[in-house]
Amino acid sequence: MASNLALILHGFVATQPLGSVDRGIAEYILAHMDEMDGMTSGRLAQACAVSRPTVSRFIQTLGFVDYASFQRACILWKRDVGDHFGAAAARPAPSTMGYLAGAERSLAAVKDAIDERDLTDAAKSIVRASRRVVMGGMQAGDIASMFHHDLFQAGLYAQVLASVADQRIALAHLEEGACAVIFSELGTFFNRVDVAALAATNPPSSRIVLVTCAPVEDAPGRAPVDHVLRCPAGPAVWESGITLVMLSQLLAIACRNVQKGC
Repeated sequence: MASNLALILHGFVATQPLGSVDRGIAEYILAHMDEMDGMTSGRLAQACAVSRPTVSRFIQTLGFVDYASFQRACILWKRDVGDHFGAAAARPAPSTMGYLAGAERSLAAVKDAIDERDLTDAAKSIVRASRRVVMGGMQAGDIASMFHHDLFQAGLYAQVLASVADQRIALAHLEEGACAVIFSELGTFFNRVDVAALAATNPPSSRIVLVTCAPVEDAPGRAPVDHVLRCPAGPAVWESGITLVMLSQLLAIACRNVQKGC
C-alpha cells in the first residue's frame, strides 16, 4: 500500500465533496507527504482543525490498522517513491507537484470517459451478487485491496484474491449469481486465464466487472466480461495508477448509492 498511498489520497480528493472533512485531511497529507513520518496524530488533527478520533477514523478508512502503520507507509513512500518525484528536493518545490498535475489530468479524463449509467449498472451487479470476489493484476493489487475495504465499509462482504492460482480457480468456478471485480491497469489480466474455458464454465447469472486503463483495442479481448469501466491514463506511466484509483473510488460510491436506492 505504501507505493500507492499518494494515489489513494488523490482518490479521496477527487471523489469526496468539496469541503468535506475526509477531503480536507487528504489534501493536507498530500501537501505534506514528506513530513508525515515525523508528525503525530495530534499535530495532524490540529493542522486540519479536527479531533484526533476523526484523524483515526480517516486513517482506518484508508485501510490502516492504526496511525503508526500509516506513518510506516509514509516512510516507505518517501524512501521508495517520494525521492523519485522530488520529495527530497529543496523548498520551495512541493513534493506532490507532479502528482497533483497528473491527478488533474486523470480526473478530467475519467469524467470524460466514464458514463454514470455504466457505473450504476456495474454497481448493481456487485451489490446484488450472492458472492463477491475482488482481484487485481500485478500492477493493481493494492487498488483491489482498497476497493475490497470500501465494500466492507459499506457492509458488502467480498473476498479479495491476490495469487494468480487462486484467481484462476475462482474465475473458472464462479457460482450462480456471483460477481468478480477485476482491476487491471494495463488490461493484461486475461492473458493468464483460459478465456475459452472461462466462457464455457461460468453460469449465465454470474457477472464479471473489469476496471482498466487499457486502450479499447487491448482489453478485454475475448474475455466474457459483462461490464467494462475503462479510462485511458495520462502520459506518465504512474498516472495509470491515479486513474485506476479514481475509477475504484467512483465505483465504490456507485455501490453505496445503489445500496441506498439512489
